[in-house]
Amino acid sequence: MLEGLKVIKRVPDRYIGGAIWISGTYKNYFWQAEIFSVGSRYGINKGRVSRLWIKDNKTSEWVYNFDRGLDVRPKNKDVTKLKNYIVSHSLEIRGK
Repeated sequence: MLEGLKVIKRVPDRYIGGAIWISGTYKNYFWQAEIFSVGSRYGINKGRVSRLWIKDNKTSEWVYNFDRGLDVRPKNKDVTKLKNYIVSHSLEIRGK
């Protein structure tokens, strides 16, 4: 697990079977992701993460946003590191 990463909540998506909403924190960031049980054409790199929002808690600025497509590029190295970790460890974070 990425040091400092905390998962706060896991909630099944009411509308999409097999999808789960996960929220958490890392350093001074709040993040929320929708993760499917299998890859999707809507996912980051056609993977399981179809939505990922990362917000800076200090400034309230959205520092990354992917909502079935890239809306806001990562603002710094910590955000990129968090995004890459969530994408590459989605099953672990999802709780399989």
